[in-house]
Amino acid sequence: MNNSSINRFLSTLNVVLLFAGYQFFSGMVSLFLGTADESPLVNVGYRGFYAIVCLLVIASNYKSKRPRNRLIVSVLFFFWFLLLLRFISDMYFNPSVSVLPAIRNRTLLYMVVLGLMPMASIVLSIKSIDFDLAFKWITILISVAIVIVFFQNFNYESEEIEGMSRASSEGLSSIGTGQLGLTAIVVSFCNLIRGTEKRVIWKLTFWLVLLLGIIVMLRSGSRGPFLGFVGVGFVWVISKTQKPLIWLPILLLCVVFYNQIFDFVLNVISYIAPNLSYRFTYKAEIGGQFDNRLYHYLSAIEAFRDSPIIGKQFAIYLPGNEMIYAHNIFLDTIMQLGIIGGLLMLTIIIGTLKLVYQLIRQVKSVLWICLLFVQQLFLLMVSSSLYYTPIFSLCIVLLFQWDSLRRSSNSLN
Repeated sequence: MNNSSINRFLSTLNVVLLFAGYQFFSGMVSLFLGTADESPLVNVGYRGFYAIVCLLVIASNYKSKRPRNRLIVSVLFFFWFLLLLRFISDMYFNPSVSVLPAIRNRTLLYMVVLGLMPMASIVLSIKSIDFDLAFKWITILISVAIVIVFFQNFNYESEEIEGMSRASSEGLSSIGTGQLGLTAIVVSFCNLIRGTEKRVIWKLTFWLVLLLGIIVMLRSGSRGPFLGFVGVGFVWVISKTQKPLIWLPILLLCVVFYNQIFDFVLNVISYIAPNLSYRFTYKAEIGGQFDNRLYHYLSAIEAFRDSPIIGKQFAIYLPGNEMIYAHNIFLDTIMQLGIIGGLLMLTIIIGTLKLVYQLIRQVKSVLWICLLFVQQLFLLMVSSSLYYTPIFSLCIVLLFQWDSLRRSSNSLN
């Protein structure tokens, strides 16, 4: 292999690991060792392996020619820079903040090793990435992972709300398992839409993985992936239709007949995942499915009111030297960086959604990145945080840099 081939291999492997590596690796570890939860082999071994690959990609492409960064990508890097400054300010210079070193170090690991470093590696290596090959291997790894999870996850039959032992596979949280199911749905759907595989056996395989993805997503007992499923479908339909405004009355009708639709969906879900059905019902009975996060929402809003321009704090600090995010990307942002951060995040999301809309209508080759971005966006609306969900930022960088590369190639032709 010459240097160019090695660079192309590493750059493509980098993308594959970002989107499917952890899910596949934790699934394989749980298959052979019986557990991957909190396993050093997964949390340290795999993360360390990925960090080495990422650094090799950065070193190999540091001096390579690449398209200019788009404005949204530059704004995103600036936002991450401000977020990192807020983290450092709180954790190391604010005497009123006390967080366990393990939590602080894990957050810093996610921000730098799983966030900023991969973003930089994609910007530098965009011309060396084989997107079709990367998508092929992502499909394979996600398919293997979803099969492992399907046969290992049996907690979905429980309707226990005590401690909420939501169904999950070993090594993945309940929401992580649900997101894996949704990722399998998205990947399989994109393969079917692309139509590059003409053989019947492959089409049946994609349909099977899609079905397993739906079952695993529902069995996870997490509502976020279910909301993401609806959101991904809605964005795809809106983007593909010739008259997107016609869907607004349909959406309005869905809101008007919410109770009837909700009851029907619950009845269907109860046959596949009793725990998820029970969670929806339980939350409805106590006044709303997001009541348990009301404290996080109010805490973030209160912090914003204390310092509305530049924000007040990186996270919501809890007794026991712990911290938690607001479970909403916008509340997190205004709590951390105030109105300035909020405007930056709105710019990033609106600009990316505009590009996603255009690409879904025009291009099939990066449809999977577009829909995975939408999936992560809906996840961040109801759970997790930007720094614990690096795929959100990575999708943005990939989409804009790929589009820049496409435009520069078209201008040369």
